[in-house]
Amino acid sequence: HTGDDDEDNVLDKQLLHVIISCVSMLALKLPPDHAYTAKLLDWLTDFALKRNLPTIPLTKSYLTLLLAMVARCKAEASLLDSIAIQLSHLFGSVNEVEVEESPLSLSLVTDTTMAIALPLLCNNISASLDQVEWLVARLRAEQATVMLPAVTGDSPRSRRERICREEKNVVSQLGHCVNVTQSLCCVAVPAGPCTEAVFRLLSRSYTVLTALTKYFTSKCSAQCVDYQHARFGKLVKLAGSHLSSQVADLILYVEELGKDTKDKKVKEAQVLSQARKQAIYIPRLVSDLENFSKAVTLLSKKCKDDGLITNMKLTTTRDFRINTKKLQEVMRRNHEGGSEDEDMEISHVQPSQGNSSVVRGKENEPQVSQRERGNSSQPPAKKLRSK
Repeated sequence: HTGDDDEDNVLDKQLLHVIISCVSMLALKLPPDHAYTAKLLDWLTDFALKRNLPTIPLTKSYLTLLLAMVARCKAEASLLDSIAIQLSHLFGSVNEVEVEESPLSLSLVTDTTMAIALPLLCNNISASLDQVEWLVARLRAEQATVMLPAVTGDSPRSRRERICREEKNVVSQLGHCVNVTQSLCCVAVPAGPCTEAVFRLLSRSYTVLTALTKYFTSKCSAQCVDYQHARFGKLVKLAGSHLSSQVADLILYVEELGKDTKDKKVKEAQVLSQARKQAIYIPRLVSDLENFSKAVTLLSKKCKDDGLITNMKLTTTRDFRINTKKLQEVMRRNHEGGSEDEDMEISHVQPSQGNSSVVRGKENEPQVSQRERGNSSQPPAKKLRSK
């Protein structure tokens, strides 16, 4: 009967795949604000909390559906944040940072499925960031029409009030995204797709933060500080201080990946591959972080609000350019098969003035003014939850 049992298992798995596909097709056709849609999301969440699925592809399909429904219903970010915290416990945390307990624990997310859950969560947050970026572009367009003659009969004052409400909504949505991103930034991700997914998400987060900062810069002044009514300063503190500190720790952690491999040929191949990819996504991330810092500084100067600057983490300059000679040497030795035991550090940092990025350094701190030292003396908090 073993053959019959195996055949039944295959049929069961195929049936589960068909069911998930059908539910996905129907669920995404339901109106987001319909009562049935909310009930379906509750059922999907309850299943993920209590049950698991027999294969990784089925788990991936189910998590994709669950995350899509969370985004479609614009549900609270508590579920997403819980998944991120759960992944921190499964993967471990960078620098053994103490991670809070997750209020929810999904049975679907285990040590065998965490490698697919993390990129799915990153993609979901990136999609939310795309929506926020679109809302920022819409705010720009609406702001340009505030003083135009009314087509619908509303007054400039009512338009400004509507824009103010929308600004608060955008800051709140972006705050939820940054909160989840901050939790993911603590995850000790392995080299590969998980690392790339987290770095892409971080870059996207700072890009959208910069866009929102530039929007407030374009409309605000010392006499008009609408960003304060939208609680933008709290978002700057979360992204510019706490998240940036963890970004620096994550970069240093990722640069060390692969150096403990004992197999020399495997190590050289891994370091070479990682170095090529790090040469792209690490400088991009720190460049996006620097652009956000510059945008906040410009807003602070224009509105004469020193509080925004104090929320930004004091950073130091680092160059993430790959040492080309060592990279070529590893490629040559890989081609020849290798002849000597030698530790190669592909991501060796060379001083440079033309290709630098801003990241908090732990060594060789540059000389700063007395005022900057005063601003940087406060230790960063490990976790900040936006309300």
